[in-house]
Amino acid sequence: MGTVRFLKIIKLMVFLSIAILLVGCGGSSSNNKSASAEDVMDLSGKWIINYDDVSSDISACGTTSGIYIDTITITQNGMQLKLAIDDNTSPIIGSLTGNNILATGTIQMGNGSTPRFTFNLSVSSSNSLDGEYYWSRGEGSSSCSGEDWISASRALEVSQ
Repeated sequence: MGTVRFLKIIKLMVFLSIAILLVGCGGSSSNNKSASAEDVMDLSGKWIINYDDVSSDISACGTTSGIYIDTITITQNGMQLKLAIDDNTSPIIGSLTGNNILATGTIQMGNGSTPRFTFNLSVSSSNSLDGEYYWSRGEGSSSCSGEDWISASRALEVSQ
């Protein structure tokens, strides 16, 4: 008689454990969603740059101007981004986190200089970016740099 009762208690404990486990793991609905590919804003394409504020320290550069860019072309794979500056073939690697683009890299410019760029841009909408980019080139006493506040709008695609 004691063995039968003991087995019933064991079966009841196993049943209750499974029920608690099932309710705890999947029984509640949550609004916490992880970002899926469908949730990521598509930023691919060419963006036209407008300057809002320029604060370049160009005295050591030996020129009268900083490094100004006209366009950024973004290639996107999920949250990973590649930013090509003024159709340069070497992109800067970056990422999209929420509504923020952060990208850093060094590229070879057409004039032979190899500046380092850092972009910190906010995505205002699917057609508007704004924020800052920092550039620097040279080393030591011959270095020069600039921090420029920009806005960018998506270039209209012209169909042929």
